Amino acid sequence: MPTATMAGQGWEVKDLTLQVYSDQFKWRYLLRLRDASGRGLHLTSLTQSFSGIDFRDFHPQLATIDLRIEPNGTLDIPCWQALFFRPGAHQRNFVLPVRKTFSGQDGGGQPVLITLDLSFDPVDPPRRTTRLEFARFTDREISRIPQPHYCETMPAGINVVDRSNAKSIHLLIGTDLVPYNVGLRTRWLSPSGDEVKVIDTIVGTAGTYSGLTLIRHQTHSLPRELFAERPGLWRVELFVDGHPEGVYQIRVM
Repeated sequence: MPTATMAGQGWEVKDLTLQVYSDQFKWRYLLRLRDASGRGLHLTSLTQSFSGIDFRDFHPQLATIDLRIEPNGTLDIPCWQALFFRPGAHQRNFVLPVRKTFSGQDGGGQPVLITLDLSFDPVDPPRRTTRLEFARFTDREISRIPQPHYCETMPAGINVVDRSNAKSIHLLIGTDLVPYNVGLRTRWLSPSGDEVKVIDTIVGTAGTYSGLTLIRHQTHSLPRELFAERPGLWRVELFVDGHPEGVYQIRVM
């Protein structure tokens, strides 16, 4: 498995790492899509297909997406590819080739096609597993993500909230698909540093699954009455099973 950057026309993949569970291989990576047209991109369709002798029975997977890239800009998407084996059927001599094809239009209405050819194998030593997959602010609460689920279909992150029309601030938290409960806590700190709200939830093993992304997710939300009169840079401290996992910032205008 290459650890260096994989790249092609309009895309690159960075930070490819392997994690191994009892019946699952998971590769994490950062997907960066780039607008080379100078007019911006709106990608609306994704086709994911598989080749190779070990995966010839895998059917192509289709999804409707809504990815927008500013003119000459880039879009970074934390992604993962997972593969389950039946108990006792582990093998370590395979290569999983994945082709992702994005289609849409540029800012001038011309059709756009971006094709990624990725190769995954379990050769490199696996990294430590983590319970937190991602956390990002979104413009709406996510209770159920429509199928099919890929990293490219997850709601896009935001970094600014308009308090004149926003009813809540939402932090979407994705946790790994592990066979035990996961405790989530967020501390919402105002621009002055005051603790405004603390939210505690449990993500259970029978919680909300996000299909092929192989995560569970919950949304922690701050209601409008708690931030409407407090413009500025808010901070949210996130804890997973009591351990600090990061501080996330969003600006309230």
